Amino acid sequence: KSCPGNCSSNGECIYINKVVAPPHNEIGQCQVGERNCAAVCRCRPSYYGPSCRLTEIENEQKHNLREKLMNGISKIMKKEDAAEHNIISWSRSLEVASQIPSELTENAKALVAGAAGKILQTAMMLNVSHENVVSVLSSISSLDWSSNVLLEAPIDNTAIAHSINN
Repeated sequence: KSCPGNCSSNGECIYINKVVAPPHNEIGQCQVGERNCAAVCRCRPSYYGPSCRLTEIENEQKHNLREKLMNGISKIMKKEDAAEHNIISWSRSLEVASQIPSELTENAKALVAGAAGKILQTAMMLNVSHENVVSVLSSISSLDWSSNVLLEAPIDNTAIAHSINN
């Protein structure tokens, strides 16, 4: 496996075990096809992003934008009725807003987790087909599972399991 953009010559490519929490997740090598292994960039100071191509200002701008998107989605979800067409819309909006995990702040991750939980719980209560909310799963998978926000987020695992299995 290789790192995105060869780390833009602004960092080094390292290999991590995705199921082990940092800082103990670095491993020596990563073969193509290993599902729990990923090649990631360790950026030099003043460089950020998956390929170390962003400056500090650019990185901060991206974080602020994602956080604004998540705050907007959260506000919409609070104001709109829990109808099937809204649940589908929320699900798709959440997927788009969370598609670049490196741009999510800890607060944005908490908002994603909370929104995902609400969408799945509401979908389950209204018997919305799982095909209509499956995009929520990509939002959940975009989160850093080692982050503490997921431990605090109000996600009902029963709702998730029910949505996946039905």
